[in-house]
Amino acid sequence: MAKINIRASNWCVEHNGDDAKKYPHNKETADHSAPWLTAIAVMERAVGLDQYTDDRYIDPRVVELINKVSMTPGPELDNLAAVVEIQTRRGESY
Repeated sequence: MAKINIRASNWCVEHNGDDAKKYPHNKETADHSAPWLTAIAVMERAVGLDQYTDDRYIDPRVVELINKVSMTPGPELDNLAAVVEIQTRRGESY
């Protein structure tokens, strides 16, 4: 995977995408980290209580995916959750 871009409301980008929340250390911070939640969803195809474990916060594979996540504000998305685009190394977009 080459990169993951999340377009979301201004509030979501500010609240869930700031650098202080990018690399969580516990469930409380992970709940508010869009990059971590996205990395977990991509890697495990699920986000639930089973994913909130100490080893996943420092898992190098999760950190590698987090580093590929960027967040862009989209004011038109204020009434929606987000639009996520995943671009593969081959140039395919999903």
